[in-house]
Amino acid sequence: MIIICIIILLSLTTNVFAERYAYSAGTNWGTTIVPSGSENEEYTGDFTTNVRNSWLHYSSISDVTASLSTSAFTKTYLNGTLSNGLKRLNSNILFFNGHGNSEGIFFSHQGDPRYATGIYIGNDIMYNGYFDSVGLNNINMNNVELVSFVGCFTGAGNQNLVTKARERGAEVAVRI
Repeated sequence: MIIICIIILLSLTTNVFAERYAYSAGTNWGTTIVPSGSENEEYTGDFTTNVRNSWLHYSSISDVTASLSTSAFTKTYLNGTLSNGLKRLNSNILFFNGHGNSEGIFFSHQGDPRYATGIYIGNDIMYNGYFDSVGLNNINMNNVELVSFVGCFTGAGNQNLVTKARERGAEVAVRI
């Protein structure tokens, strides 16, 4: 009995002192005009407050190193690595806030098309001819303990960002 308790304590101690990483992303869209067939669609929304709040909460966890993106970032940055070599999208905790649908969640910075990016359910794609998006099919999410997709319809239907993140290895994936 004592040996079992020691083994449990050692495993808990190892987990307590292991450094984990959190990444939060979302932007202020300003007014973004997105080409959509014969007409354009206008999107607005400032998601930076939610992103900063998530970053503050994750930063308060003693074994978590948290980072955030609230201004101009690209697909290359989103798909990049942290200083320890871990892929940003394979961080232990992920929080994304933007406009979305069942196929993806998207980010734009003040309507500048150079910073129109997103996370897509399939392979890397130029979604809707506008959002240069990282495809979850190309992402290993085996380190992800929690990923939150905060955007309209990101969990709609049978195949969506939530189900794809779980397929790619995320322990818990939610849409809010």
